Amino acid sequence: MNSMFDIGFFASIYHQIKNPNRIKYYNLLRKRDRLSLEELKIIQLSRLKLLVKHCYNNIPYYRELFRKNDIRPEDVKSLKDYSRIPVLTKDNIREHFNELINPALSKSEIIYDSTSGSTGIPLKLVRSVDDQDYGFALRYRSNAWCGWNYTDKSVWFVSDTRHISDVEQVKGRFRYWLMNRLVLNTRNITRNQMESWVKQIKQFKPEQVYGYSSLLAEFAHFVLEKGYTFKGIKGVFSTSEVLINRKLISEAFNAPVYDQYGASEIPCIAHECKDGNMHLNIDEVVVEFEDTIYDSDIKKMVCTPLYLYGMPLLRYDILDCAIPVKKSCTCGLSYPIIELKVGRLSDNLLSSSGKLVSGITLSWYITEATKGLYQYEIIQEDFYNFRVRLVTSDAYKTQNEQSIRELLSEMLSMQDIRIKFEYPERILPGKNGKYRPITSKVVNVLSEEKI
Repeated sequence: MNSMFDIGFFASIYHQIKNPNRIKYYNLLRKRDRLSLEELKIIQLSRLKLLVKHCYNNIPYYRELFRKNDIRPEDVKSLKDYSRIPVLTKDNIREHFNELINPALSKSEIIYDSTSGSTGIPLKLVRSVDDQDYGFALRYRSNAWCGWNYTDKSVWFVSDTRHISDVEQVKGRFRYWLMNRLVLNTRNITRNQMESWVKQIKQFKPEQVYGYSSLLAEFAHFVLEKGYTFKGIKGVFSTSEVLINRKLISEAFNAPVYDQYGASEIPCIAHECKDGNMHLNIDEVVVEFEDTIYDSDIKKMVCTPLYLYGMPLLRYDILDCAIPVKKSCTCGLSYPIIELKVGRLSDNLLSSSGKLVSGITLSWYITEATKGLYQYEIIQEDFYNFRVRLVTSDAYKTQNEQSIRELLSEMLSMQDIRIKFEYPERILPGKNGKYRPITSKVVNVLSEEKI
């Protein structure tokens, strides 16, 4: 087919018209891939100083914070100086939500977002349209390290309501067509549905695959069990969860698997390259490594996205750990390397029929289906017995119990589950500082691999 009529051509035109700033930022970021580590550090410090100055001049929360701690923008001449600024926590964001937003932004310039609640406490966020474009450009660049051009044909395994709502509308499906993207709704995973996915993928012929690790692994089990094969896929990109069953996924899709690391608050902190090393995007994210009491090598990460100006997150405690690695990579990129040592973000639930429900998927729907919910913890004692602990408003207890019963029954395809509800005043995090919202005592059919 003539390239003029190839959907990739339309995808490129769509992005140029719809997201011109995104493509401008992407081209700028790609040029930095040729820079040395020292040059990247110079860019990082320069951008950090600009962000600190912006926060001091424009963000009410930081103006007061700097005043209390006797800090002025001109005092920040190095990362050591920068470390004087107090760490920002999720609770800080909740308590000072409006004061963290740039008051100069108009309503049309603001995008409201939230975390999935995979840490047990959903968090509302704000970013500007320009912030959003920059974040996508950074993701495009990181994907490009592994050969994924943003116009490539790609299939997305999604389970969050934002994507699913688009898929269920004609306008949304047309937009994804223009973007050269096939989006699969993975809310209810059945063997018949996976048969449908196989047919759609074969017909669509994607070059790239994107999805949550546990969802990709479950589908991979099915593909290999049925003996299906895919051709033409160049890469599989795992996101949102600790990567499990890399070899299995690679075998099923007949392609290499690449891991991404980030969060809803700070997308694309790090990304694997073709040689399998996890590189930090230090030109756009400052990552400080702090000692932990649990291990002398494992460091707690405190992160600052340098491109978020709508709701800046200076020295944000992301509640994850990693090991910084002092080595160069054979891929040629100068971005530093880390070994991720994040806590177990979430268990998967398993039904008596063998159906697996991803913890990250369940988190999205609990957030959507409940009201007045501050924290939750779901413990699967066996196939049929669950203990659910809720920190919630009294006014919504009955409603939330009913919603959670219906949600678990639907997603596990089981009507005979028994749930005991408990209402503690607070659910404490584990030793690694992370909440563990979902714990399954049932033997998992998936074996986790160490990164």
